[in-house]
Amino acid sequence: MRHDRATLRDSLFGWLAARPSRADVRRLEACIRERMLEELLHETVAGCGWLATRIHGAADVEALWYQRTSLMQALSRTRGEAHATRVLGEITRMFEGALPRAMVHPSSGAGLRRRSANDSAWQSLIAKVQHMR
Repeated sequence: MRHDRATLRDSLFGWLAARPSRADVRRLEACIRERMLEELLHETVAGCGWLATRIHGAADVEALWYQRTSLMQALSRTRGEAHATRVLGEITRMFEGALPRAMVHPSSGAGLRRRSANDSAWQSLIAKVQHMR
């Protein structure tokens, strides 16, 4: 039974795949940063200045990627979770092509396997945790 394991062939083809140029990634980074800051400008939340500073000062696309959770929290507090989820979905799609596919779409990553509630190892872990309580 195969669980989407990475093979040497997959790695080789991934390495040979066309990647965007640095200039393209920088332009995309600027667009993502602008979109994230634009969403924060609509919010009048006290204490979100630190988030704007972190987004503005993010060194690269990956740093912006990790600021999404803080943005989600700030938007959820002010505009509601439905609005925050919609906005974060739009922003997340902007990262496609700038980051490795496994980062943007974790379920497609090589070697990753979703655990189901029926997985015996998962069930035994749950039982151990419940027993510890």
